[in-house]
Amino acid sequence: MRKILTLVLFLFVCLVPLEAKIVISEVLANADGSEDAIPGGLSNEFIELVNIGTTTVDLSGWSFTDGDGLDYISTWTAAGFRDKDAVYGTIFLQPGQYAVILNDLYVDPRNDQPFNFGPNTLILRVADGRIGDNSAGLSASSDPLTLYRSGGQTRAYVEDTYGTPVADDLPDNCDDNHLDSIPFDPGDGRSAERIDLYGIDISTNWAACQDIGGSTPGRVNSVALYRDSNIYPPYPKEFTKVLQIEKSLFFPRGDISGKPTRCEIFYDVPMDAVITLKIFDIRGNCVFTIYEQDPAAASYKSHYWDGKDANGNIVPTGVYIVYFEAIQQSTGKIWREQATVVAGSKL
Repeated sequence: MRKILTLVLFLFVCLVPLEAKIVISEVLANADGSEDAIPGGLSNEFIELVNIGTTTVDLSGWSFTDGDGLDYISTWTAAGFRDKDAVYGTIFLQPGQYAVILNDLYVDPRNDQPFNFGPNTLILRVADGRIGDNSAGLSASSDPLTLYRSGGQTRAYVEDTYGTPVADDLPDNCDDNHLDSIPFDPGDGRSAERIDLYGIDISTNWAACQDIGGSTPGRVNSVALYRDSNIYPPYPKEFTKVLQIEKSLFFPRGDISGKPTRCEIFYDVPMDAVITLKIFDIRGNCVFTIYEQDPAAASYKSHYWDGKDANGNIVPTGVYIVYFEAIQQSTGKIWREQATVVAGSKL
């Protein structure tokens, strides 16, 4: 009976995140012009979200922080919006649909409303009308984002992040951790785009927009990996799996006799590849780093994780994500893959 319950728990936890998942996909924090300029400046800053899950999500009560304050996502109500491809007046985000959070100043008569939104883009606002700090807006190089589901603003409610903010139960403490190159400033009028919508918030999964317009609100990111035909148009590409997991259900406490106490991670890439291998929880928090751009790790071909975090403590029971990245130094070819494992315990 215990085996059946363990299997049910495994399947339940693995499947739930796929049913409803909202990711931060693009951020324009440095629009053309000074902050108080119209047109430009604060009036054209935006945050793009996309529903990569399979169910409609009600964003009522959802919020986000840049580490300086808290903004609540709200239905767009301001008059004067000119783009006929976009939709507003609702706060429900459909599967595969993009949402763009704008400042109310976007429809200021002095602004030129420069963006060409993709069809069916959901336009949203924040409750006080201005994203981030009311006077300064978002800072491209120092303001990460933490997105919360309705119900609270502690780590338990975090849906996604941009810029690897500090993980804290107080929104004002969720500022840049200064441990990597994100958030970053892509340049005036240019957005930061997520490369792989299914990938975690890590510096190598963000890049400056390559579109001639500088951003792609409500449209496929210019730097995107084409992985899901529900969101992206079909796009054939060669793909060879290099990451394999054995003993993906393991029991780090050793509380079930005869069951594995660690998972085994195998990979096969060229010897001149630089390897990054990390363990994340399902909310995107890094719990343990095995390799960080290690030029020697390609020769090891495997590693194990014993279910302990960076402090040597056994992690809570649940699903964890193994993130693997390899960059071949001679050709620049990149492999990025991830897999799920379950740290179990006796029920």
